[in-house]
Amino acid sequence: MERIMQAVTPNMNDNQRKGLIVISPILIGSVAYGASATFMIVTNLFQIMF
Repeated sequence: MERIMQAVTPNMNDNQRKGLIVISPILIGSVAYGASATFMIVTNLFQIMF
């Protein structure tokens, strides 16, 4: 007997969708800020070493 996996679309209610809309830019901004801070730290370390 074969097991058939059906594609299930995730259903979000309005509260979850609004929360995702609010949280998404915050997460994207924090990731961008962390990446830029890491880049600055690494470039300064390379300037000190070499």
